[in-house]
Amino acid sequence: MTEVARVKERHERRRNAEIAYDPLDPAVYMRVQERQRVLIKLLGLCTSQPLSHLRVLEVGCGTGNNLLELIQLGFSPENMAVCDLIEARA
Repeated sequence: MTEVARVKERHERRRNAEIAYDPLDPAVYMRVQERQRVLIKLLGLCTSQPLSHLRVLEVGCGTGNNLLELIQLGFSPENMAVCDLIEARA
């Protein structure tokens, strides 16, 4: 099995386990908020430039949720590029 096939198979398993991403489950939001706190802390440590001046490459962009979060933090959409093995997602 190729790496691309393995990634697609993992995506399919994840889609079939929708319960893990139940938007009404508070634990889902706890995981998201923890990831956001770490991202904000890392950005603060790594750059003193305005985020709107930085370029972003999102590898494995999926549904684009991370990109929306980055825009909310101040990144500029015109400085963003995406890449995903599943063409429909990119």
